[in-house]
Formats: sequence, structure tokens, C-alpha cells
Amino acid sequence: MYCFANYVIGAIQKRMVRWEKMKDYTEEDLQVLVSTQHLKEDKDVQDLLEKMNMKSHYLIINQSEESKISNPYVISRKEKGLSKSRNQAIQFSDKEILLLADDDVRYASDYAKTIAKYHNEYEDDILCFYVESKNKNRPTKRLKTRKSRFFKSNANCVI
Repeated sequence: MYCFANYVIGAIQKRMVRWEKMKDYTEEDLQVLVSTQHLKEDKDVQDLLEKMNMKSHYLIINQSEESKISNPYVISRKEKGLSKSRNQAIQFSDKEILLLADDDVRYASDYAKTIAKYHNEYEDDILCFYVESKNKNRPTKRLKTRKSRFFKSNANCVI
């Protein structure tokens, strides 16, 4: 009886959370966090943004010894390491949806709208999207769909 009551109370609480109005995310709520190296001037930043097809807010962590970049959304550090770079990007981010990105990715033109749409559709904290690989030697790998409270993998969504 105790187990059944506990199950019923948990189910009611879970559904009550879903009934609350969730925020409707828009493209303005997205910030792309890019880890890169050796950007020295503002032109290098512009070239990177064009190469990635960046259409949203961004924050770039640039690992470089010398940098003359004046862009406020580029933070240059002498520290090395991808995990350090990503942790710093998360620390300095100021948006609600964060997309961890590498500097060799080119996004579809509607990626920001797609990401906001799926964040509105799912109530999970982490969503996994796929980026189609154009490199024959590194084909696109798909994860199996996970059923977890904090992680959703959407096999149908490619950005």
C-alpha cells in the first residue's frame, strides 16, 4: 500500500510540473559557445563566424598567446585544453540555451529556430542534436535514443 501511494503521489507531482506554463524559447535565448585556438585579429573572428554560418548570439573562447581582438564576445586565454575552454564559456555565458560548438562546424541557416523549437517541445535540461558530416572518413554517428529525465536524444533532428 505504501509503494502504491508513493507511486500515485509521484505521478501527480510529475503531471503538476508539466501543467505549469513553461517559457517559450526563441532564437534570442540561444548562445553558441565556441572553443577555438590561434585567433589573432578581428578579421579572423569574422572569418570564423562566416565559416560556421553563425546567425545567433555567440561567445568564443580563444586559446592564444597573442591576440589583438576587440570583439566583446571573444575571450582570449593563454590556458590550453578543450574542457577548460568549455567550462570558461559556460561560466561567462548569459543566455538560457547554450550550444557547445567546435570551430569546424557549419550550421544550417535555421539552426537557432530549430533548437528553440525542440527546447519548447521537450522539458529536458539537455538535448542532443546531430550535425551532418560532410567528411567521408568521419560519417555522422547517431546515439540511441535515451529515456532520461535530463537527456533527450532526437534522432530526427539535424542542425
